[in-house]
Amino acid sequence: MAECVELIYDGRIAEIWLNRPKVLNALSRQLMDELNEAVADIARSNARALILAGRGERAFCAGADIKEFRPIATTVDARAYHYRRDVCSALQALPMPTIAAVHGYTFGGGIALALPCDVRIAADDTIFALPETALGTFPGMGVTVRLPQLIGRSEAKRLIFTGERIDASEALRMGLVTAVVPREALVDEARRCALRISEKAPLGIAYAKESVVRGERIPLAEGLRVETDLNMFMDTTEDYAEAARAFVEKRKPRFKGA
Repeated sequence: MAECVELIYDGRIAEIWLNRPKVLNALSRQLMDELNEAVADIARSNARALILAGRGERAFCAGADIKEFRPIATTVDARAYHYRRDVCSALQALPMPTIAAVHGYTFGGGIALALPCDVRIAADDTIFALPETALGTFPGMGVTVRLPQLIGRSEAKRLIFTGERIDASEALRMGLVTAVVPREALVDEARRCALRISEKAPLGIAYAKESVVRGERIPLAEGLRVETDLNMFMDTTEDYAEAARAFVEKRKPRFKGA
């Protein structure tokens, strides 16, 4: 049974909770193993949205577990770096939209877990920082790649080089998060967002996500072709026909993901 990560299914919404509140949800090897298993389970499920959050009042995730810090001495140690990176990549590759609901200390690896998510909602008590350069290293788990893509190279370099702490309002200004809400409203707001998503056509959502992700990596003309091809495919689906019937019959569509 998982000890460091809780996986909850509530209808069509999945929730992953980091569950090491006594150590600010620090990322241990066990937590990363359990997180990887949870993400794989969700990938096989019929969930239409995922919320990633942290237990406890003080932190979403304060980064890596310092108790496990040690120099690389074996190939097993080296593989751990690839493993942490791959867990974040698996989170980003999920077909359904993902929502990070962050609060309190969101440092280092906590930011790394939030970045692959499609939507990042922050409580007004959130403090963000990348302290790795003060610890003799620099951010990993995809941070130096994803953060510049999200907030621009200059802002990303400033946060990475200085380790400066920023609050939720500054994170919103620079585009690190998509919304800031009162601490007590964080989970409810994430669930409202997930519910709205889950009511939409799941194939439409999945292909919209694919179109955006692929469009970021390829030239404009090729991205437009991808979008058009996916649009044309969607117009052949049962969900598209169901939406038309529901409009004529003045009712909500009943999407099946087909």
